Amino acid sequence: LPVLIFSAIVGFLAWNYRRDRWLRCYRMVASKYSAFVDVYGFRPRMRFNYSDSPVSLFSHGVYFGNRQPCTVLQVELNSSGLAEFQALPRFMESYFKGKRGYETVLAHDAFLDENFSFRSTDKEFSASILSEQLSSIIREMYVRFPGELLTIDLTTKRLRISRSGYVFDEMGIADFLRFTLKIVDLLQLSKVEGIQFSSEVESAVKPDAHCPICSERPNRAVVCYSCKTPHCRECWEYNGKCGMFACGETRYVKSTTNDESNA
Repeated sequence: LPVLIFSAIVGFLAWNYRRDRWLRCYRMVASKYSAFVDVYGFRPRMRFNYSDSPVSLFSHGVYFGNRQPCTVLQVELNSSGLAEFQALPRFMESYFKGKRGYETVLAHDAFLDENFSFRSTDKEFSASILSEQLSSIIREMYVRFPGELLTIDLTTKRLRISRSGYVFDEMGIADFLRFTLKIVDLLQLSKVEGIQFSSEVESAVKPDAHCPICSERPNRAVVCYSCKTPHCRECWEYNGKCGMFACGETRYVKSTTNDESNA
């Protein structure tokens, strides 16, 4: 009995320490998005608005049998009459069983068709989703997160993008957000019929944000299109790209803190 009690205490303390470290990582990433972090099912959850749509980043599920937990980015949509679309790794094709009204579609991209299964309730709608840009993003995610399953589930009410396992480190959380928000931007900018986002791509800059190039409060702030890090507009134009390590994005979007339109 004493051994069991000791093991339970050690396990509880270890979980608390890991959860606190997990929360700190979420909060550090959340500062770039003016996001709110709370605890959902004993795990951290990040919530913020992106293109006027509520966004949540959270983990759910437990390791049990052949099931794995996953990390999910979920975007609530303001849509009606939207066809549905799913993308799953090839080895998960059995998941499609029982889904009525879905037809198999091809991406007409050798990499995507070899590694993923696609189904939709409307083939014309799926063709507008499966663009060259989406193929590029999925390919990047496949390389960045090797050995992990990636799923995309688009319904009339929400978009869910998942990767397997819990993500405990700041870099992993930031990378997953960066890639998944690229997909959100792609759906918005491609004007896929039936998906309603706001008319402009904007990003809020927190009052305590600092430009990664000059380390000062951003002057005439612009925000990196990929990682959402704020910069001084002059610093961005001087550097020619995002100043964050390993980002390299050359596009920026308008900040809600200034009235200038983006270049």
